[in-house]
Amino acid sequence: MKKHRRGLTLIELITVVAIIAILAATLLPYAFGRLEDGKISRTEEEISSLRSAVAMFFNDTSTFPTKWIDLVTPPQNLSNWRGPYINKLPNTSSAVWTEASAWKTDYRLWSLVGATTDNRFGSNTNLYPFRNAIALEITNPSPPSPIPLTSLQKIDTDLDNNNASSGFIIEANSNTSPFVPANSSMAGLTTGANYTGGGKSVYILLFTY
Repeated sequence: MKKHRRGLTLIELITVVAIIAILAATLLPYAFGRLEDGKISRTEEEISSLRSAVAMFFNDTSTFPTKWIDLVTPPQNLSNWRGPYINKLPNTSSAVWTEASAWKTDYRLWSLVGATTDNRFGSNTNLYPFRNAIALEITNPSPPSPIPLTSLQKIDTDLDNNNASSGFIIEANSNTSPFVPANSSMAGLTTGANYTGGGKSVYILLFTY
């Protein structure tokens, strides 16, 4: 005699779907948090690696790179270049490396070499004066902001002073030189301690002399 397999009843099917929904609601925030933690860790490692690369570049050439490719192939006008100083080939021959960050936003190099007057980082009250410096800009366009503000705050907390307007890591308007002369401040520089919103970049001072 042939036995017929019984399928799921409507109530059983609803129960299964409800269980899956509960599990998804429980696990997805955890999975997203772990993914975001990985992006933060990657960014912090890249900042540290770039600081080392710039220091070695300066030690060999007595100047700073102005383009990403300078860290991979020797510029024609520089002697004593002993790179490559980074392991990844940039997708650009300019100062802007598109979609380089963990959030697929741009990295930009800002170089100041041989200034005739003193500059500071972000504002005339921040840190110490210098005439040669290099910084990294991580863009966070809006809307929507690809990089959560909590992630930017965590990077600042881990690597700097947990303040978006002072120290070696600051937040200001995009595509703005972070090197300012006396009695000046960057456009859109965050005046409070916390990161405030998309459309602004994060600037990291890498090296000065």
